[in-house]
Amino acid sequence: MSITSSPISVAPTIPLDQLLRQAQPRLTRIARSYRICADAADDIVQETCIHAWRHLEQVRSADRFDAWLGAICRNQCLMYLRTQQAARRHITPPLWSARPSTGDASRVADVADPLAHEGWPLRAALAAEPCDDPYDEVERRELAELLDRALRCLPAQTRTALELRYLHGFSLAEVAAALDTDVVAQEARLRRARARLRTTLLGPLRHDAAAFGLAPDSDDTDERQATWQTTRMTCYLCGQRPLEGRFEPLPDRRRELRLRCPVCSPRLDADVFRSKGLAPLDHLRAFRPALTRSMRALDAHARRTLASGRDVCLHCGSPVRREVVTPDAFPDALAHSPWRHWLVAPCPRAGCPGLGAWAAAAPALWSDVDARRFMARHPHWVLAPEEDAIWQGRPAILVRMVERSGAARLTLPLDRATLRVLAACQV
Repeated sequence: MSITSSPISVAPTIPLDQLLRQAQPRLTRIARSYRICADAADDIVQETCIHAWRHLEQVRSADRFDAWLGAICRNQCLMYLRTQQAARRHITPPLWSARPSTGDASRVADVADPLAHEGWPLRAALAAEPCDDPYDEVERRELAELLDRALRCLPAQTRTALELRYLHGFSLAEVAAALDTDVVAQEARLRRARARLRTTLLGPLRHDAAAFGLAPDSDDTDERQATWQTTRMTCYLCGQRPLEGRFEPLPDRRRELRLRCPVCSPRLDADVFRSKGLAPLDHLRAFRPALTRSMRALDAHARRTLASGRDVCLHCGSPVRREVVTPDAFPDALAHSPWRHWLVAPCPRAGCPGLGAWAAAAPALWSDVDARRFMARHPHWVLAPEEDAIWQGRPAILVRMVERSGAARLTLPLDRATLRVLAACQV
């Protein structure tokens, strides 16, 4: 971009065109800090210079020119982001879609945890790892919507301050300059804003906040986490009732995730899911990420032990053999479950009750990209009874996921020996 020379100057010896040329690299860095692409950033810098050229009379003094120009650029960035967000509103949260990528660890810490100074676990909820999983993105999106609802309860200027400081990663001095306040006053405003946001999440939005594990530290006790709480996941056995979950302490200080359905679990006399303590869940409070981590740990454990045929008893640590049992070999207590194939490792040690059983197909299902995409698109999916089959000449287990209305279904054949998904057939 070129600037035509002009006799107008902010400082007596520095013409405006020279000031603007010198400021362009800094303005570009500001625009790119919003994770705006290079072409759009160039346009924003040009609009900033044009605006400055037309409204030079607004500068109070030459010493404030750089801060004034930076504020114009940030306003242009926010206008651009709001325009983009409005165009994507049907698929992206209205506020948090502009958050920096998880590749920038320093900015992620601020963006993901606006209440970090209050000890709230938002950072773990939003910035644990890059999210390219469609099912995990549901959790991120719902959390983003909750935080946006909470922020909408704040005054406009207070919300803008939080956006600049924690969403876009501006320093306290930059926020103060953009909002034309001093640093001390802005620090006090942010402190009050965090307190008010905390009060909102503990008040009218408390139930939704609790579902994401955003309870305050004073209530975040083992006793509270060990009580059954309603989750945001629907039971995949009936497709109707929300699952209830809890984190149950184990003797060795680990935690076990348990999920049950208020209708299906009494009928089966069993939980819908138990993590068996195989996945570290110490710092997780939300149930959906805990389920994902547990399923992936079970899947890795199953594949490793099936390949070697060796495992250890989860009760006493004795050597055991891991295998997939046929439907008629499993105890009749779970005969009504759609899971008909089970991974078991019965303990041979006298007096040890260890069976180490879990549904053979479940971990593979939660680790498959097509299955997780189906879960994200159809949150009220149900699991049809498994079937034995021959798939391309190999013994297989057919697992069918069905949208509750029957409008969509996904069939996944699993290799009977390795439990690997062989294909995905969606209708």
